[in-house]
Amino acid sequence: MSSYPAFSEDHFQYPDEPTPEESTEIFLAPEAATEARDTQHTAPPSFESAFEALDNQAEQLQTLRGTLARLHDTSAERERAMNRLEAELVASRIKVEQQKALVDDLQSELDQREQLLGSVRNAVSELGRVLDPAPPEQTPDNGPY
Repeated sequence: MSSYPAFSEDHFQYPDEPTPEESTEIFLAPEAATEARDTQHTAPPSFESAFEALDNQAEQLQTLRGTLARLHDTSAERERAMNRLEAELVASRIKVEQQKALVDDLQSELDQREQLLGSVRNAVSELGRVLDPAPPEQTPDNGPY
């Protein structure tokens, strides 16, 4: 078993307090190697790479512009189709209402004609009774005329 020597203040002495002339402030500064590494990664791009990036973005914008134009045309065509369908729907509703009114008019005319026909039948029946006398055996008086 090993033992460690006991800590003795005599063996280790405290550093002397620095005098005001000896005191210096300590600042942290990055190492030169770190600064060199950072500048390597943040080097400005070349003109060729910048122009290439701008050309790529311009192509993407042109593609997006074309897509937006197609979407606009498609949505405008859909809106025109929807307006046309709405107009057809309104026209068909008007036509249905007109047909309902026509059916109602025809029904009332049919009712009037049926009433007229019924009254004509009654009049013909009355006329038939008046013009067609009853046979002699049906008369209450069997005597000569």
